[in-house]
Amino acid sequence: MKVSLWIRTPLTLIMVLLSLCTIFPFYWTFSLSTHSTDEIYSQLPFTLGTHFMENLQTLLIGDWFWSGYFNSFFVAILSTALTVFFSALTGYAFAKFKFNGEKILFTFILATMMIPGQLGLVAFLWQVGHMGWMNTLYPLIVPAIANAFGVFWMRQYIEEAVPEEMLESGRIDGCNEIAIFLRLVIPIVVPAAMSLGLITFIGSWNNYLLPSVLLNDPAKYTLPLVINNLGTFYTRDYGTQFLGLLLGTIPLLVLFIATSKQLIDGITSGSVKG
Repeated sequence: MKVSLWIRTPLTLIMVLLSLCTIFPFYWTFSLSTHSTDEIYSQLPFTLGTHFMENLQTLLIGDWFWSGYFNSFFVAILSTALTVFFSALTGYAFAKFKFNGEKILFTFILATMMIPGQLGLVAFLWQVGHMGWMNTLYPLIVPAIANAFGVFWMRQYIEEAVPEEMLESGRIDGCNEIAIFLRLVIPIVVPAAMSLGLITFIGSWNNYLLPSVLLNDPAKYTLPLVINNLGTFYTRDYGTQFLGLLLGTIPLLVLFIATSKQLIDGITSGSVKG
């Protein structure tokens, strides 16, 4: 159906306006990263400044920034892999197997999604301390095995996307359940797994609360902690912090651009089939 010019022109203008609104925060972050802290204090400049190289040198002094980058990548990649694999495995069990207490257990998992994680922070810290994991990266990675949203997401997708006939044919051919899961189920649920992986990676990359209460060794800081601690004890170096934020956003943008098609496929397929 051909859209008339009177409809197409306003829609185009609205899309352009929304695009500019989306791009503007990135431009402003870059603009602030080119100014000194004094200039940012005196006003919030929208034009480019002359302190970009100075802020970059300050940011890269020592190896704290790159250490934070590595720690964030290490934590985000491992927690994402654990979340996707175990969520898919658990979702497969709930979607394709019937056992006593199945509905009660799944309802309990869904109920945990309504409880803010901050409520269990004290108990979590107590448990981590008794396990000897304080000031380590383990408590930022291992809990990713149990992700209620991931289980719900993968269960809904697998229930509709994976036909029972294919599973039965795999069993007839002599495959055990693990082989069926790895060889037959995983290739089908790649769009949903990519969507869940992207969401998990972003959440882990931006996580500030848990690292701030678990880590006290600067060598183990993740990127948000490194950026937050830029400056001196008495003042903040806002220009350098904005530059750190800008550089910290680049991996997320690259990841989103690389997986945008799979993300959209996973979300739209899940919404239609779930």
